[in-house]
Amino acid sequence: MLKPRLQIAKMLLKDDGVIFCSIDDRNQAYVKCLFDDIFGERNFIFSAPRVVKKGIIT
Repeated sequence: MLKPRLQIAKMLLKDDGVIFCSIDDRNQAYVKCLFDDIFGERNFIFSAPRVVKKGIIT
């Protein structure tokens, strides 16, 4: 489901454009490989982890 959308996004994206993707830890490796396949491994810049607090009742 994600691969065709990323292929379309690549066609629409400018050469100096960026794409941000928010995913959980379970899918990170799969999505990274998918992005590398479509956009090229050399275009990867960085991965920024985000801390999420769970179990807090407000």
